[in-house]
Amino acid sequence: YMPHPNGHRETLREATQAAHTAAENVWFGAGQFASLTDYHAWLTRMLEVHEALGLTAAASVSSDHFLLTETARCMALRRDLHAEPDVRKPESGGSESHAWGVLYALNGSALGASHIHREISKLPNWPILYLAEMRGYATSGGVKTFFDELNTASLDADDALSGALEVFDRISAAKTA
Repeated sequence: YMPHPNGHRETLREATQAAHTAAENVWFGAGQFASLTDYHAWLTRMLEVHEALGLTAAASVSSDHFLLTETARCMALRRDLHAEPDVRKPESGGSESHAWGVLYALNGSALGASHIHREISKLPNWPILYLAEMRGYATSGGVKTFFDELNTASLDADDALSGALEVFDRISAAKTA
């Protein structure tokens, strides 16, 4: 694909727009979760994606704060799901460009999580620690800082795209898995 003159963020946004929309439609096709059970299934899928892809990606880039951010997200998801903490140390894997693509998809989702948080927080007994963590990241300037770093990173564009699409594909497959 062709790099966007405004940087990697816009390049990845344009190249993943269809996959991003497909992932949202799997879970939010009606504009909301169908039930608490559906929401728990989404949280479970997000935990799997963050642990399988996010932690590895965060360990593969040169900034420790990405690893701390991903670890906090996994901890919040595990608390929402009443799951035991995972004490494994994440190991890096794959290329740094692929990792940036994974992190693009996960960090960008913090913006959508802010919207979901507003809706879910109105419902009694729906766990919101993960959504609150993502909302905090979005509203604290974390997303902007991430996108600034992404835009200045030296990336193989196709490898970064592959990482972002892997995240969206795993989220899309969630309901049938």
